[in-house]
Amino acid sequence: MVRYVNSAMGRVPTQIDYSDYRDVAGVKMPYKWSYAWVSGREEFSLTGIQANVPVDAAKFGKPTPVKRAIQ
Repeated sequence: MVRYVNSAMGRVPTQIDYSDYRDVAGVKMPYKWSYAWVSGREEFSLTGIQANVPVDAAKFGKPTPVKRAIQ
C-alpha cells in the first residue's frame, strides 16, 4: 500500500508492504509488514493472531482519574 500526504515539504509518500500470510480462522492475515517513509523504515512481525477472543468488559471502563498532590 502506498499513500501520499501533503505537507509543508510537498507530497510525502508512505509505503506498507505485507508478507508471510497465514490462515487465521479461515482468513489470510499478514504476520509481517514493513513501514517505510521519508526518514526511515521499520519492520514488524507477529508470533500469533487469535480471532474472536473474548475481551474483559473492564478494559472498556472509564479510567480512574489520577489524584495529584497540591504543592
